[in-house]
Amino acid sequence: MELNEIIERIDILKNEIDSLRPISPDIEKKIWQKYRLDWNFHSNNIEGNSLTFGETKSFLLHGITAEGKPLKDHLDIKGHNEAILLLDDIVKQKRPLTETFIRELHEVILHEPYENPAITADGKNTTRRIEIGKYKKMANHVKTATGEIFYFASPEETPAMMNDLMDWYGKVTQEKKLHPLIIASEFHYRFVRIHPFDDGNGRMARILMNLIFMRFDFPPVIIKTTDKANYFRNLQLADGGNMDAFYSYIGEQLILSEELFIKGARGEDIQDADDVDKEISLLKARLQQETHKIIFDESTINGIANDSIQPLFNSIFSKLNQFDELFNKKTLTIYQFQETDNSSGNFNGFLAHINTLTNSENFLKYLIPYISNHSTNQRYYFSIEWKDFIKTDNKLFSVILKFQLLFQNFDFVFIIDEGKKEENQSFKIFYHKKNDEKKFQKIAAALAKIVLSEIEQKLDE
Repeated sequence: MELNEIIERIDILKNEIDSLRPISPDIEKKIWQKYRLDWNFHSNNIEGNSLTFGETKSFLLHGITAEGKPLKDHLDIKGHNEAILLLDDIVKQKRPLTETFIRELHEVILHEPYENPAITADGKNTTRRIEIGKYKKMANHVKTATGEIFYFASPEETPAMMNDLMDWYGKVTQEKKLHPLIIASEFHYRFVRIHPFDDGNGRMARILMNLIFMRFDFPPVIIKTTDKANYFRNLQLADGGNMDAFYSYIGEQLILSEELFIKGARGEDIQDADDVDKEISLLKARLQQETHKIIFDESTINGIANDSIQPLFNSIFSKLNQFDELFNKKTLTIYQFQETDNSSGNFNGFLAHINTLTNSENFLKYLIPYISNHSTNQRYYFSIEWKDFIKTDNKLFSVILKFQLLFQNFDFVFIIDEGKKEENQSFKIFYHKKNDEKKFQKIAAALAKIVLSEIEQKLDE
């Protein structure tokens, strides 16, 4: 669409939104939560934040941090979210947009100073301490895809250019001659080209643009990370003097936000149909350089056995061997579940006895090579029996402990059988988590508690 058609469509949708008001507070909260989650994820992801949409949502709604992700990425999301929440109060209070407010907002977004990579004016790599709430004191030029340096305002020029920007904004809002789309888009472009802070300028530009939209009672614009290339391309077209291209691009995103609001106000589903596809795409991009296909071979099976199974059973027997001195004898029996095909074509199974041993050390020496020589998707059953309790004259009894090891491709599930199916405990152990001592110790402790409970119960009989 041409720019004038985009503006006409924006106004039509705005009138439709106004006609649907007032809407229930619950519905409005749901719509704004959708805006807020998308805005937080996309604006930060454009700048390189590693949290996925699901991780961003879990962190903001439930406080769940993403394992293995940098603390700074969580702080960036937290600060950005706090800034968005602050905008709502600013609009309600009709607080003027000033340089002081912009510097305060920058402090909210970035939280605290930190070190960041940088490039000098002559293209050399360096580092810069990122100050918050203060205009830059070092140049923050960037290298383009062609290797050229794109020059933003110098530190010396920045205060005057920011003052000019605020004067321009005050004048055009007072005159009321320009459409809100033009004012918000133009402010975004001018702010980015000044790049007044050491870091966070892109996020600040989008937040300030949306603050202007919200002042005119429009919903916020969400620049999606999947559309980042178009976003930057239209900024570059504006660099070449084609501001209408950038106005049109922002206008198209505003139309999408208005249409979402209308759907939500009508009670329709406002979740993106491509949310799952987006998550998959981002996951693939993140893992592109580090993932590899696991090949099932003797080396892999040996790795599973030696790196995971043996440490697991070491933990188990280190705990359970403490009961040995209470009994006269201990036996360890291994079974393998085998499937058979009967005449009806249905698969049945039976437990094939593998071996019975009396020493846990021999048990491990036997078990590891046996599993190593078999394929995955196997189930093994284990029974440990302590015979003839010896510590009392009149309490001669035995205790039997049963558990299972179920292979599932390259992972395995450890199942503790407490006698009742509904009370079974299971622990899934992942091959890539080598020597997961905490989980192994938890399993060993659970087994020991069962044996201890059995002994105490028999002593009380």
